[in-house]
Amino acid sequence: MTDFDGDGSRSGRAQQRPVTADDICDLVRRGGPTMVFQPIVDAADLNVVGYEALSRFPTGTACPAEWFDSAAQSGLSGALEGAAVLSALNEAASFPPGMFLAVNLSPAALTDDPLLAEPLRHAARHRRIILEVSERTHIHEIDTVLTRVNDLRGAGVVIALDDVGAGQSGLRQVITVRPEMIKIDAFVTHDIDTDPLRAAIAAGTVTLAEQFGMTVVFEGVESDAELRTVRRLGAHLLQGYHLGRPAPAAHGTTPL
Repeated sequence: MTDFDGDGSRSGRAQQRPVTADDICDLVRRGGPTMVFQPIVDAADLNVVGYEALSRFPTGTACPAEWFDSAAQSGLSGALEGAAVLSALNEAASFPPGMFLAVNLSPAALTDDPLLAEPLRHAARHRRIILEVSERTHIHEIDTVLTRVNDLRGAGVVIALDDVGAGQSGLRQVITVRPEMIKIDAFVTHDIDTDPLRAAIAAGTVTLAEQFGMTVVFEGVESDAELRTVRRLGAHLLQGYHLGRPAPAAHGTTPL
């Protein structure tokens, strides 16, 4: 899940001053963003099966999306996202056995920093690692991205396509990346219990995914009615404030 609101909720946020390249470099030198972890649950029994690592930035600064957008514009995606991934991998050592860790990398970061693959390969030897590639942005340098993705896949990393339903090129990226996991964006999940079109789109995605052996995660489950609906539609995994809020590793690994 790309955390565009900064706290994972649907609420807005006051405008902050723009993030500069100097801000990003300074934060990376200090170890990168703070990481929190949101539980992902099995739709069948609602037990926690893993966590997604989400970035938090200094209080009073811009939201995560603006930090990552600024990094992309400054050619610093690899540096900022890499710092976040390394922090997440280190903190995941405290997770209970059997819990997976999902981390986010943009296509830009995958091409900017080829060295990011090694810590992911190493971590996948000890824990199930899911790499979420965002669907919100068009994939440039597709051959390079696919080479990196396939290399990680060969090392045991599960490839997920994030934010499906929020971007403009969803089907193209599903066909191109061939992920093992599809994460349906909160935009689709929101009011899915009262919106037949959202429900139909989600049901079609589940049918497609199951036909090709892909796991489907519904993001942004924020009410009991949404929960009941996505379970009825065939969700495999679930994520959202109704099921568990992001928390530091010391607090975020307690089963619901």
